This record gives sequence, C-alpha cells and structure tokens, in this order.
Amino acid sequence: MKKIMEEIDDVLTEVESAEWFACKGKVPPEKWDWQLIKKEWKKLGMPKDIAYDPFHIPMAYKDLKRCGYYMLISKRGVGKSTTFVLLGMILFKLYGVKIQYIRQNQDMLKPKYAQELMTTILSCGYIEKLTEGRWNYATYYANKWCFAKIDEDGKIIEKTNIHFMYTLSIDQSFTYKSNYNAPDGDITIFDEFIGKRYTPNEFVYYMDILSTIIRKRTGVLNIMLSNAIDEYSEYFEEFEINEKIRQMKKGDADIIQTPGGTRVYVELIDHHDKNSARLNKEYFGFKNPRLYAITGAGEWNVPMCKHYDLTEEVEIIDKTHYIKMGLNLVNLELCRSEKYGYIVRVHKATKVHEDSVIYTMDEIEDERYRKGHGWSKVDRYFWSLLQKDKWHYATNSQKNFVDKYQSIAYN
Repeated sequence: MKKIMEEIDDVLTEVESAEWFACKGKVPPEKWDWQLIKKEWKKLGMPKDIAYDPFHIPMAYKDLKRCGYYMLISKRGVGKSTTFVLLGMILFKLYGVKIQYIRQNQDMLKPKYAQELMTTILSCGYIEKLTEGRWNYATYYANKWCFAKIDEDGKIIEKTNIHFMYTLSIDQSFTYKSNYNAPDGDITIFDEFIGKRYTPNEFVYYMDILSTIIRKRTGVLNIMLSNAIDEYSEYFEEFEINEKIRQMKKGDADIIQTPGGTRVYVELIDHHDKNSARLNKEYFGFKNPRLYAITGAGEWNVPMCKHYDLTEEVEIIDKTHYIKMGLNLVNLELCRSEKYGYIVRVHKATKVHEDSVIYTMDEIEDERYRKGHGWSKVDRYFWSLLQKDKWHYATNSQKNFVDKYQSIAYN
C-alpha cells in the first residue's frame, strides 16, 4: 500500500465518481437520512472496542440538540480522525459531500504527512468496503484526495476525477477568500486544533476559512479534534466556553451555549481500551502525572510543579503583580520563606487594582500593563526566580497557565 501518492501516471483513466453514488446529485443536510448513513457505517465492520462511534453525537439537522461545532478531545489517539474521515466518505458516497480537512499550517498537509491520515483506512480496506469493490485506494495530489484503484503490484491504474476531500491550512486562510469555493463542503474537520503553538489571531483565521466554506448555507458539520488536553487552550477562550470546560471530567459530554447563542458540543472522551489497560499495568504503572498523556489517567494534561506549603509562615514582600491571559488572571506573590528563600507564589485571582502590574500578551489596556516579561529591574527579578525554579503554585492548573503564557511570550 505504501506508494508515492503525489506522482500520478498521466495515462490513468479518470472516471466520474458519481457512478456509484447511492443518490446522484447534491442533497442538503436537512434531507440526509441518518439511518442510511449509520447502515453504511456498519458495513465497514469497524471493531467496536477500538473505533470511536460518532452516532451518539447530535448531528442530525432536525435534532433539537444539534450544534454549530463539535469538539472531541482525548489524551491519546482513539481513532477520531479516521472515524470522521470515514463518516465524510459515507456522506460523499450518499450525498456528494466533500470533506474540508483543516490543519494549522501547510507543512502538516505535505504528502508525506498527509499519507498518515489514510494509513488505517487503507490497511483495513475500508475504501473497498465503502465503494463495494469499485475502488481500493486513495491518492493525494494538489490538496485533493481522490479514490483510486491499484493492481496487485500496488500500481495505480485508475482514479476518479472528483475529489472526496480537500485540505486547507489556517496559515493560508488569506488565500482562500478570493479563489476558493466549496458548495459541497458540508463537513469540516479541524484536526489537532490544540497544537503546540497558537498563532496570534488563529481563531479569527479559522473563522475566515469556515466563512469561505459555509457561505450562506446551513447544516454544515464543523468537527474539531484534538489529542492534547489543555484547559487553557486559546480556542476554549475564543469560543467563550473556558469556564465550563474546566468543570468537565473525563467521560463528560456537554452542549455549551456561547453568550452569542452558538451551541458547542464538547466531549472529553474516556476510551476504555482493554489492551491499553494491560499495557499501562505492564509498562506504565506509575503515579507520575507527566505520564498522563501516555496512560490516559487524570482529567487534563498536568505538569509537575512545586506546590506552596500553606502551613509554612512566609513574609509577603509584594502582591501587586499579575499575569493576564485573555479572561484568565493569576496573582504573583513575592515572598520570603525560611525554607526556600525568596519565592513567587502563584494563585488564581479575580481582579486587579489601581497599583497592579499586569504582564500580558494581549492588548495593552492602560499604564499598568506590560508586554511579555515587562521591562523594569523588578520585572526581571520576578522572572529570574522562574528560571531558578522558585515559583510555587497553588494548583497544577496554575503551572499549566504559566507554561502556556511562557510559550506565547516566547513565540
């Protein structure tokens, strides 16, 4: 199966993909038959104990709980990307829908990386099952995925002239406004939306892409997937759901309505994999929180940090310094400790004051605000204590907050 996907023979016969559509021509989302969609899904024979089943999610157009966005989050791969690409393929087969697959940057869409998206789908023969033997492969060229047929030697002998999936990237959003049109793009998949880096205004660029795709249509399914669980993800803040997100635990699913009325389905997937449990017991049976992303334990990604001792008497030197990131705020208390010397104690705050010094990467609101790490000798002293591991935290969540701020400041 492993072939160079971007090189296509010019003499290949291209055929009209619609020859095996169950329903020819485009059908709007309000007329999709979800019982038929589920029937097609069952034909694939995906293993129930491994594959993620999407049919408990309220996606039907007439469902009163239907949402504008569906955020599905887990600490490890549970087949989310494979699941929704296959769901999109079924929608393509039945109704001519073309998947709009989105990543953060163009490098993530290069053929050598894009091929990984199809690894499970090809190795399990899902395309052949879906198309009833008409096609058995998928080829990627010029940001388009098309069905193809390969012979026993793995050579592509035929391909479709209609793509079932188009790939886009957030960092190229400005190029789509004037020259891209997707009238059949009734499902979007933003994969790995919680990345290692968040580009300034990335949320706005994502909305720009969706606006270009959706135009004036209704019923478009916007799927957002992530294998990273970061409670301080900028996307939660931009969607204005950050406070409710932090109250969720593994296994929870909730529909959160934004102040503007947009409904967002959020699920923290608790995937019970017997094989993973066995592997955890055999190889990763430790309580170290830094292994949570591997073992799947805990609720959110938790960094190791020093918690300050509430029983220890300390002298508070200064409590006027804060870090503000979006709607989130922490207070930095400079203290003198008999045990540790000078330290900074970090804890959640709800408001600032007239004499506050506020570090931020957001807009400077008034003279109290300082960009990044500030500029004064006192600022440098505060941040030098961080470099010396002299910041102590009320909770692991506050350490996560500081780490997130640092990544943005240095980025």
